[in-house]
Amino acid sequence: MNNISSWTILIYANGNNELEPEMWKARLDAEKAGSNRDVNVLMQLGREDRQMVYILRPEDIIPAASKQWTGVRRYYIKKEKSILLDEMGNINMAHPKNLYYFLKWGIEHYPAHHYLVILGGHAFQEPSFKTYMPSFFFSSKTV
Repeated sequence: MNNISSWTILIYANGNNELEPEMWKARLDAEKAGSNRDVNVLMQLGREDRQMVYILRPEDIIPAASKQWTGVRRYYIKKEKSILLDEMGNINMAHPKNLYYFLKWGIEHYPAHHYLVILGGHAFQEPSFKTYMPSFFFSSKTV
């Protein structure tokens, strides 16, 4: 991508666990706005088999997903649809290095004046992943 956008939004949605339905819904919600000429919306989405979700959350009513797949994928989110950019197989999205790789990839391939990172999944603890991140990720300045 040659143009520098105003914003790049990087959504890291770890659904490789019982939170898979919420992370899938996050992708559908992101498609309501999507990217435009000033904003890139990117998502790395992990999904687990719904059967595991039903076992771990038997009391919850969980709607069936229209598209069943498992693993991790990267998407460029457009209004009303997502464009599959990469199918990454089964990687551990809870590992801090995978978050780092996603952020690095997004910044290199979708340059912008400003970045917004959205983390979805079980709690992320800053000390556990900050050691893998270059200091510029934690600057309050815009790039």
